[in-house]
Amino acid sequence: NGLSLWGNIASGDHSTGSGLTWFGKTGKTDALLSVIMRKRGNIYQSDGERAPNKEKPAALFAKGSVGITDSNKAGASLRLYRNNTTEPGNPTQTHGDSGLRDRKTVQNDVQFWYQYAPVDNSLINVKSTLYLSDITIKTNGHNKTAEWRNNRTSGVNVVNRSHTLIFPGAHQLSYGAEYYRQQQKPEGSATLYPEGNIDFTSLYFQDEMTMKSYPVNIIVGSRYDRYKSFNPRAGELKAERLSPRAAISVSPTDWLMMYGSISSAFRAPTMAEMYRDDVHFYRKGKPNYWVPNLNLKPENNITREIGAGIQLDGLLTGNDRLQLKGGYFGTDARNYIATRVDMKRMRSYSYNVSRARIWGWDMQGNYQSDYFDWMLSYNRTESMDASSREWLGSGNPDTLISDISIPVGHGGVSAGWRAELSAAATHVKKGDPHQAGYAVHSFSLSYKPVSVKGFEASVTLDNAFNKLAMNGKGVPLSGRTVSLYTRYQW
Repeated sequence: NGLSLWGNIASGDHSTGSGLTWFGKTGKTDALLSVIMRKRGNIYQSDGERAPNKEKPAALFAKGSVGITDSNKAGASLRLYRNNTTEPGNPTQTHGDSGLRDRKTVQNDVQFWYQYAPVDNSLINVKSTLYLSDITIKTNGHNKTAEWRNNRTSGVNVVNRSHTLIFPGAHQLSYGAEYYRQQQKPEGSATLYPEGNIDFTSLYFQDEMTMKSYPVNIIVGSRYDRYKSFNPRAGELKAERLSPRAAISVSPTDWLMMYGSISSAFRAPTMAEMYRDDVHFYRKGKPNYWVPNLNLKPENNITREIGAGIQLDGLLTGNDRLQLKGGYFGTDARNYIATRVDMKRMRSYSYNVSRARIWGWDMQGNYQSDYFDWMLSYNRTESMDASSREWLGSGNPDTLISDISIPVGHGGVSAGWRAELSAAATHVKKGDPHQAGYAVHSFSLSYKPVSVKGFEASVTLDNAFNKLAMNGKGVPLSGRTVSLYTRYQW
């Protein structure tokens, strides 16, 4: 059993937060309860503007399970989320009314599951899950008109995992089925949001094999997805896809691992991508709004990936470790679901690209020792319309992140320095402005006393030099922020 309490305060968004987590476990039962409460105000941005904001989010999460017998186990979880905000009305959705509006979000998620796993049968480990998510968004304008809508998702998932030994190695088989239904229901004066629903069915199978005589892991599998959506404006849309995948990893030595994979996937548009309409961000004091798109189609893609990783122990001292990993990926997609940030009209929305190509590189390094810890990561992602050969602007320019932590003495104090360096974003959508590169530095001090087990505290100065920084889409990052955090667990 244990209890954890934490609290934080930050200057950049005038926020305060607190929470507690309780967890307990006996022979056959376990439980966890978490409560979080926050309050946020106007957000200070790196462009010198303050984005008007007022919100009070709160969340509760509880879960538990009980072992009925040695082979039978059941559990449930509950998540409650509430948020009250005040924001300008979206003029694209409120007939030009951009006055302040009160927006209330209520989300309730519940899940029940049952697992049957006989201790004497490695072929049977069945888990069945029922889940329900209910989200209601209500908006009140100053003219006392109200509009609200409800999104509900209900579904079931059944999966079995089997372990068996069949030449040439050990197999872990996973196979199952899932079905869920999403429904959108407008109420009040929310005539801009028609009723709609999505039905999604999938069957899947995967075999993960570890070869007995060679340091090789092989994964093969396939998934069948069937999608059907309907709303009065876009009509009915049906799609289905069989998506096979294969992957292999080879470890010729204890310190080297190489991998490669090819997979196809089917991605259905989410309710948020189709119906979201709140404020996305502020630029020069003006809000950029999400605009719904009811005509989104499912995406089909094929992704290829190769990479390698190494791990070296005792490299410079007797108690250090170096880990390096890097990879390249390329994706060819049809009806690619991209995000468009229109800075001229100050709106953002999801849309389909008939043929798209996305590719990029990822590299990570981590060095740990008694003297310092250093994490280094690099990423570059490009996205292009394969038909017109124009940039989509949804990628990521060359970005390098360095994170160093150095112990100060032996009293549990550590000093940290985080640097995020980004090249200029020039591969943007035609007509969009280029974004300059930036270098943002943050510093921190943390304290974990050896004499008080479970206590920790930290102070962080983000964007210490208050540099102007925009991401590739032109969204301003946060300005200089001081934050304090403390936590105690016993």
